[in-house]
Amino acid sequence: MKQIFNLFLLSILFLTACQKDDEVIIPSKPVPTDPIAVKDSGIFQLELGLQELHAEDSLDAYITVVNNQNQPVLQNKPIRIGKIGPQAYQWRSQEVVLDKGTYSLTQLVVKKENKALYATPLSNSRLAQNIQIGLPQHQLLTKEPTVFRPQLLITDEMVGPEDFGYSNAAFQRNGVLVSIQAAITIAGVVYDAPVLKFNLVSTFANGETVIRTIERNNLEEEIRFSEKAVKFELTGNIWNVPVKKELSRAEIEGDNIILLEGSKARKWLQQEETFLEIMGSWQKQSITMYQQRPDGQLQEVIYYQKKPSSQELQYIFTDKGVYQGSTLVGVDRIDHKYKRVGETRYELDGNGRVTHIIQNMYDMLTTSVIENGTDVYMVLHNGHTVHYAATFAGGNKISYTAATSTGGQEGGQFQYDQMINPRYTNKLFPDMYLSHVSKNNVVGRNSGYAGAIPSSIPYKYEYEYNEDGYPVVLYTYYKSYQDNTDMYRMKTVYTYSN
Repeated sequence: MKQIFNLFLLSILFLTACQKDDEVIIPSKPVPTDPIAVKDSGIFQLELGLQELHAEDSLDAYITVVNNQNQPVLQNKPIRIGKIGPQAYQWRSQEVVLDKGTYSLTQLVVKKENKALYATPLSNSRLAQNIQIGLPQHQLLTKEPTVFRPQLLITDEMVGPEDFGYSNAAFQRNGVLVSIQAAITIAGVVYDAPVLKFNLVSTFANGETVIRTIERNNLEEEIRFSEKAVKFELTGNIWNVPVKKELSRAEIEGDNIILLEGSKARKWLQQEETFLEIMGSWQKQSITMYQQRPDGQLQEVIYYQKKPSSQELQYIFTDKGVYQGSTLVGVDRIDHKYKRVGETRYELDGNGRVTHIIQNMYDMLTTSVIENGTDVYMVLHNGHTVHYAATFAGGNKISYTAATSTGGQEGGQFQYDQMINPRYTNKLFPDMYLSHVSKNNVVGRNSGYAGAIPSSIPYKYEYEYNEDGYPVVLYTYYKSYQDNTDMYRMKTVYTYSN
């Protein structure tokens, strides 16, 4: 009878020993074998609250732990965490054994197949204000298990390692990288408009939407879209043109470029005023006025300039367009005495492109042949010749060379922004040096000369733009060609009419 009682008692003790307060799902993957606890060991484990339910029974927590000398004892070490119960937001890690002592948990990233799902911010990071219990956490480890319970934040496409205070190597930022560009059409000309700020609305399968205002540092910066959203909407305002694009998830995947498109009417460049900076003050040097025909083409250009003999600007001449119907065929120059002192005539091909320019200014005749819109062969009044050749890319003249029959040479390269060149949209009268054929504005140039050398050359351009994408002020800097010494700068003020 006593033997039967003892067996019954042993069975009760065994069942009691096997019971636990929480059921921890055993990780399905094999876990690393940690050192067996000994007398002077310290033991810890993690207890974490995840913000979303996961079908997986186990995930990886990558941790960094340092000792009281701030020396890493665990560096980005993966340990397995498992659910507490089959349907739970609470997770617990395996026990980790170290030497007894004081340690700090300084990094925690939860991953699934090396994809970051959650992380805990450091106290000095941008995201630290979003939680109450962050990192580092300090604990004395003994043979009795110590628990770290840091809070976690989701690592979605809007945050990266640097937002948590970690190095970029801590985890790869989430989200689908998308390239976004904008194209605004003005008077038939397509501009690759700079779009740095816009709104992104992400819609999820449950109907929930998240709105983000995105500000890019540069035009090449790609944007990360949510990997969980099912559709998107991009909206913005570019040069006072509202733009909007709706996209499915399939449209943002791959190497596709998302193009925001719009159109607007041209603004007419009405006037340019130039000023020379002298002893810190600006003195007006010229005014150029542009008159428009009823059909929107250029009617005439009126020039006023400052002369040494007068403080006031003086009328110099007017260039009047000569049209056959709506086709520009020439320009007449009229001086202050209303006398025609020069004329330019154009010959066009079947596509309306200028192929010949015959110019007679003050009884000096110059004849030019233009091939392919890039090479100009000139014969001057004295029989000398000039070959001017330009190279174009993206709608802009990016370089040129010029050589004369007398041995003179020059050449240069130009750099451009992506803003609107008003002289191009005004369609100024064509000339032999292809001066008004670039749709964007020059921001820099390099020039070289042989033979006749100029005393000063422009080398830098700074613009102030209005909200429509047009320049309102231009500062042009000049330097000595021989020793690169800064010499002076000019200011150009632009006035427009609708």
